[in-house]
Amino acid sequence: MEHPNEKFRDQIKEHLKSDEPPDARAENALRLIAEELRSEVHAEQLQPEEGQGQDAFSVVDSWASLVSFAVGSVYAPQSPFPRPGWSRGVSEMLSHIVELLSQCLKRLRGLSAPTSWAIVVTFPWGLSLEVSWSLER
Repeated sequence: MEHPNEKFRDQIKEHLKSDEPPDARAENALRLIAEELRSEVHAEQLQPEEGQGQDAFSVVDSWASLVSFAVGSVYAPQSPFPRPGWSRGVSEMLSHIVELLSQCLKRLRGLSAPTSWAIVVTFPWGLSLEVSWSLER
C-alpha cells in the first residue's frame, strides 16, 4: 500500500473548494478517498515483511491525515462552529474508511509493528491514530 500521492491530495484539496454545499463537499471528498483507499487495500495482496511495520503504519497515518484534512476543511472550529456536527453521509464514509484502515493495520500483527493501536474519530477533526510501541527487543 502506498501513501496518497501529491496529485491525489491536490485533487481532494481542489474538490473541497467546489460550490457544493459544505456537507456534500465533505461527503464527496471522503467518497473519493474511500474509493482510492479501497483500491490500495485490495491491491495489497502480500503481507508486509518483518521490519516493515513502521513503514506500513506511516502509510495508514498519511491516509488518516488526508481524511482529517477533508473533514477539517468543512467542519474545523470557528466561532461559532461552521456546521452543527457531521452529516449522516460523512459519518457513514468515516466508518467505512476506518474499516479499510483497520484492515491494513491488522495485517501488521506479529511484525515489528505497534504493540497496540486505535483509530479514533473525533468531531470536528476527523481521524487520529493512537499507537504504542514496545521498547523491548
